[in-house]
Order: sequence, then structure tokens, then C-alpha cells
Amino acid sequence: MARLHWLEAILPLGIIGGMLCIMGNAQYFIHKAAHGRVRPRPPSRSESHPLADANLLVSLIGMG
Repeated sequence: MARLHWLEAILPLGIIGGMLCIMGNAQYFIHKAAHGRVRPRPPSRSESHPLADANLLVSLIGMG
């Protein structure tokens, strides 16, 4: 019986790990039910142009 002393340490860790997996999965489904599917938003017009930030900066400074 002394050879199974590792079971006393591994078994509680396995139970804790299993409960964390179950709770994480439940949290995922609750979040999905509350918020639905998360879709990436399309880029706005200012984000799609590479010089949009530079043009905005120039117009704010008043040099353009």
C-alpha cells in the first residue's frame, strides 16, 4: 500500500483540473448565450487608408 502514495497527490490535482475545465466550458457557453457570436468589425474608412493618421494630424495642427 505504501507504493500508491503518489495517488494521494495526483488524485486531488486531477479533480481540481477537471473542475477548472468544466467551469471554463460553462463560462464559455454562458458568455456565448449572453453576447452571441463575436464578429470582427469591418475597418472604418480612416483605418483603411495608410495616410489617414498623417492627414488627420496635419489638419489638426493647421498646416494643411
